[in-house]
Amino acid sequence: VLALSAAGYADEAEQSNPDSRALLEYVKKLESRVDQLEQEKQWPLDQVRSQSGSALESAVRSVNISGYMEFQYGKNLRHGGGGATRGDTLNYNALAGSSRDDTSFDFQNLQLLVDKPLTSLDSTGFRVRAEYGQVAIFNNRDFNFNAGDNAFNVREANLSWRMSTAWGLTNYVDISAGQFDTPLGFETPDNTDNWLVTRNNIHNLATPQTHMGVRVVFPWMECQKTTVYLVNGWDNVRDAGDGKTVIVSHEMGKYEWLNSTLTLNGSYGNEGGGFYPGSVGFPGFVPTIIAPGTVGPLFPGGGAPDGNKVALAEAIWQGELDENNKIAVDGLWSRADKGAVDAFGDTEQAETKAVSAYLRHQWTKSSWIAARAGWFATTVAGGSDLRVYDISLALGWDVAEDLTFVVEFRHDRSTTNEPFQGKTPDSFMKSQDRVTASVVMRF
Repeated sequence: VLALSAAGYADEAEQSNPDSRALLEYVKKLESRVDQLEQEKQWPLDQVRSQSGSALESAVRSVNISGYMEFQYGKNLRHGGGGATRGDTLNYNALAGSSRDDTSFDFQNLQLLVDKPLTSLDSTGFRVRAEYGQVAIFNNRDFNFNAGDNAFNVREANLSWRMSTAWGLTNYVDISAGQFDTPLGFETPDNTDNWLVTRNNIHNLATPQTHMGVRVVFPWMECQKTTVYLVNGWDNVRDAGDGKTVIVSHEMGKYEWLNSTLTLNGSYGNEGGGFYPGSVGFPGFVPTIIAPGTVGPLFPGGGAPDGNKVALAEAIWQGELDENNKIAVDGLWSRADKGAVDAFGDTEQAETKAVSAYLRHQWTKSSWIAARAGWFATTVAGGSDLRVYDISLALGWDVAEDLTFVVEFRHDRSTTNEPFQGKTPDSFMKSQDRVTASVVMRF
């Protein structure tokens, strides 16, 4: 019966026969039921959600749960160790991303992400991201809030509402309140997203990790959106409370040329207060610096005056040479009014300029090669500059379902200073080399 076509049957059936008309109607009902069953087969979750018996059951079924675990082994090929005090002017552990030590096995992260996405007008959602491990310690860099060894961190916790609009420029806006990941920087704290294992200097030394405040997303069209943040500041510094930071992120694409996207970011606000980030000229980074030839801090961090206005501008471009080759460029400029300390202990302006370029080649279906080259320059103290470049090469394999292994070689070199600790506490070098292996399991 299901094989019969209603239209074909009508041509042959005698329309005046009541039995024929009844059979024709029955065939039409069967065809409609078959179409319904096919739709339910393709979208089983939507069907279950629509048939949920209670609001609580429907809410639970609309929540997505995911996460990952990462384990690393890293070795600094130039630093001899030997029980020497760990530390230097640039902090090479941070250059390795979230590495704990020169040569060690490290449990990087156990992350759980729970979110309910916005789906339609007037819908509500939320996002909570909790993590445990070295990544959590690395993200908690303000020693006023964290003793430096707190391995648990709730990185994101925010609620959202999709509000309809009447002005016609956009059909809706998404309004969120809480704590968010920063839009600044191409790289993220998660090696499920990054192309390499270690992080670039823009991520490590020049951008924040999270923000607390309000976020509004304006989707102008399918390929463009603007996101505006009004936040306390960069969460890795303490905000004095008498000023706020405004961040604007505008994403454009996909362009026909190389199937590319362009993101423009800008940030301006008061990043001073209880935790002063100017000890080494990196906003919110290291609380002290170790001067070459000494055993103690040259300029202690913390307690500096308020009013460190920080302006930042960034452009991130991503493109595809072909289906197997992707490229990206991240360029950043920032200026902190009180971002450095001169020889007399007075504050002075600090300027930072940095760029990183990326290439990722899909070698086979389950393996790839990724490369990065970066340049970082900033004011340190007394008008002196720190200029560092880094080159990295990584090989990655999807060894099993949801299991990835990546090994990376990285070379860092300074052209103006000797920021890397040598084989003894009082020796410093211009360069360092590091090998890092990472295993990531997604779930």
